[in-house]
Amino acid sequence: MKNASLARQLKTILGLLFVFVIIAFAVVVPAFGLMIKENNPEYSFAFVPCLIWAWCFAVPILLAFIPAWQIFSTVGSAQGCFVRANGKRFKTIALVAYADAVIFPLGMIIVGFLGAGQPGLTVIITPAVVILSVCAARVFQILAKITENASALQEEHDLTV
Repeated sequence: MKNASLARQLKTILGLLFVFVIIAFAVVVPAFGLMIKENNPEYSFAFVPCLIWAWCFAVPILLAFIPAWQIFSTVGSAQGCFVRANGKRFKTIALVAYADAVIFPLGMIIVGFLGAGQPGLTVIITPAVVILSVCAARVFQILAKITENASALQEEHDLTV
């Protein structure tokens, strides 16, 4: 399979994921919040703060699509994907994953202080989000290192040929 075809497939998958994330945070999360608000009027005060929290959590996820698209663009290019810029892009994705590992528990603390915390969200979901975010960040840091090493080898090879 040609690299240009791989790049197109990766960009298609990334585009679909982008649409999914937009729908999840712009439609599903608010609809779920409205449902909770209607069924539990005592929590209606927390709808807007929780929605802002969800959108703050979504921002780093959405920002990660930019460097991911740039990485996928190099897959089909003449320079190839093992370039120093991609190492920096992987580091950027790692940074936004770490940001979500901070944003989610901070939001949970704020929601808890508002009196709208839920045990399942606090005890199960929050640690799971933090662990998954940190694991994802670490994976992207490792990919950054691998890409940087491969880039250095590629540059060395280009100089010797």
